[in-house]
Amino acid sequence: MDQNTLTIVLFFFASALLLGVEAVKAQGRLRYTFAAGSGIFIFSGIFWTPLATTFPVFARQIASVAQTPISWFVLLVAIFLLSREGWGTSLKLGRAKDEITGDFDSEGWPGEAIQTLEAVWQSTDDIKKQALLTSDQLSRSQARFEELRVLFDDIRGDIVTANATAAEALEAAKATAKTADTVDGRLAGHLHIFAEQKSHMQALEKTVDVLLRSREAQKTRIALDSLEERIKNFDALLYFPEAEGIRDTKWDVWQQNEHQWRTAVKLWAFHASRYADGDDLMATILSTPQESFYGTWSFNDSDLPNADTIHRYKAFCIMRRNFADVKAKVDDAVWSASY
Repeated sequence: MDQNTLTIVLFFFASALLLGVEAVKAQGRLRYTFAAGSGIFIFSGIFWTPLATTFPVFARQIASVAQTPISWFVLLVAIFLLSREGWGTSLKLGRAKDEITGDFDSEGWPGEAIQTLEAVWQSTDDIKKQALLTSDQLSRSQARFEELRVLFDDIRGDIVTANATAAEALEAAKATAKTADTVDGRLAGHLHIFAEQKSHMQALEKTVDVLLRSREAQKTRIALDSLEERIKNFDALLYFPEAEGIRDTKWDVWQQNEHQWRTAVKLWAFHASRYADGDDLMATILSTPQESFYGTWSFNDSDLPNADTIHRYKAFCIMRRNFADVKAKVDDAVWSASY
């Protein structure tokens, strides 16, 4: 093999390495495109001698590119930059893998770096969807607060009217007292004034107390609506009612989403606790007695990879059903307090 042929072959192999690295990082059809390009370069490098003999014009053009120092300089700079980027990416993947596998049990779960990247990409799509839902929730919250503002304007008007009525009653009582000729008559007039004012203030205090409790209940309803919609969105990621897609589930990603579901449910239980009549809502939702794991399920145990996964998924289904039961009771209590 002469020097020119060796230079061209090395140029092909270096180019194949460059495209191979890009194929590893890419996703979808772009990965296959880079992989195909890398394969073509490797094939050309191995069979360069017969190719150069068969296609002499093509061989001269390739030789003019491969033997140019500028071409090698550009190729080496590209390989250097990709090696730096690959080193940084490997470090990030290592940290991501440690964070994901750090919370698993002692038996361990498979947490490959590529699955971590796919989970991060899926989380990005979830964040976009949640941003759209949050915008809609803010619009509804703004409408509800506008209703509260109108309600408090009505309350303010009622208070002004009540004060005017109290002033008229006071003036009437004073007039009655002035008409009394005896000390007993004046005393009776003052007692009448006091009784009227006391009755009016008690009625006003009851009205204000009812309105304040109604306003607090409506604020809680807004917070619960937002959290309930967020909890409902997890069904597409965690719940398989007819066992559809359960075999294709990445259970390490599933467990991460289930942890986020628990966090949202805990926050919901905190807001709803004042309408629980003293019950521990979170303990009720997380209750998974042993007998509840038996019975007929919509999936077969063989659809899941191991016994621990079966237990985790059944426990989630039981907690999801408990949450639905508790939510129905809390909705009734909040509705009664609001109206």
